[in-house]
Amino acid sequence: MHACKGETSMIMEISPELVREQELKTAAGPEIRLQSQDPGPVHVSRSFMTVSPSGVAGDARGAGAAKGKTILDACAQEISTLLKSNTMWAEDGRE
Repeated sequence: MHACKGETSMIMEISPELVREQELKTAAGPEIRLQSQDPGPVHVSRSFMTVSPSGVAGDARGAGAAKGKTILDACAQEISTLLKSNTMWAEDGRE
């Protein structure tokens, strides 16, 4: 997704001036597949404008700064846990 509820919420938390809140009520675009979901042998890059002229893919209408804070806090916690673990620093990637 791009400019979906999660991404928009995170930006609303860290840089709210970048979000045009007056446009949120119509901020819904097409659903897009993630590259990892594409079963084809080759991924061909294309302009995002061919996917969504508005720049929105997914649905940002439920976005909010509080949701963004929750997402960012969870990401920070998981990154911290990973960095503190032996898994990250083992030569073969295992503890």
